[in-house]
This record gives sequence, C-alpha cells and structure tokens, in this order.
Amino acid sequence: CADAPCQACVCGVESYCCDGIGDWDAYCAELARTHRAATCACPTYDPPLNDTCQNATAIDVNPFAEAVLTVAAGAEAEGPSPKCGNESNAHSVWYRLTAPDEGYVSASTLGSRYDTILAAYAGACGTLHEIACNDDEATHGTVQSEVTLRVGAGQAVYFLVTAWDFADSL
Repeated sequence: CADAPCQACVCGVESYCCDGIGDWDAYCAELARTHRAATCACPTYDPPLNDTCQNATAIDVNPFAEAVLTVAAGAEAEGPSPKCGNESNAHSVWYRLTAPDEGYVSASTLGSRYDTILAAYAGACGTLHEIACNDDEATHGTVQSEVTLRVGAGQAVYFLVTAWDFADSL
C-alpha cells in the first residue's frame, strides 16, 4: 500500500506489517481493513475471475503456473469444502484440467506466500466429489500443498486452492 494514511492506520492495528520482519503487502491491508480496523481507508480489490467453480481457469499448458491475488476471493456458499486440514474454503480460487492422456497429474501451491489447502475434484460444478486433498505438504516441510492423482484421457479435474483461514491470502 503506497497510501500513507492507510499504511499508518494498518501499522497501528497490525504491527506485523510494519515491524521490519513481515512484508507490507495486500495481505496486511486486507487483514487490517476487514478484520481489525474497519475504519482504515485502504484500497479495495476485485475478486479474481476464477473465484467460482463455473469460472475455473482452464489449465491447457504443461507446466502451468499462475500467481493470483486472492485477497478479495470469497468462499462459495454452495461450493465444496476440502476434506483435509481445517476444511477451509477461504479466499478460494478454481482451476480446471482436462487430461489429454491417461497418467498422473501433480498440482501444488509450493512457492505461494501463505498457508494453503489444495483439493482435487471429479464431476461437474455443483456435483463435484473430492478425489484428493492436501494441507501442508510433508516432503518439503511447508504450509503449502501438493496432490498427485491418476487421471484418464479426457477426464476433467477441478482444483480448489484455498487459504487455511480468512487471515491468509495474497
């Protein structure tokens, strides 16, 4: 946040953002604005386009990588909640892969700057069933997530990336 009054307000409420250790970023502004300092006049953010299952971002290249600002991403009231971790669907975004061939697919949030949960679903939006879920990928000892699953040629898989809670996002 380059807005000085916003920054001063946030620092007064959330010292993490201004202690020289934590990063001043959209997370700090949103955390302070929505959870601790409703009076801070901080910038607002639009939800990402893939905020709902129906608007899932198509994964059509391999490898695929994308950085998304999830501060304004919501939790779908009618959407599923992952069955691992704390079952949060906070600040969730969706991706869709149609497998070109039979084999294994891996997806991860490694490299993200916050605690994530990653779930994979088969079916169609509204009738999805979970086929894989991970919170805190153990191999790398991180709070990011990773799933690997077997897919059939032409199978659609939806990936839900969520924050562990509403305080986490970027």
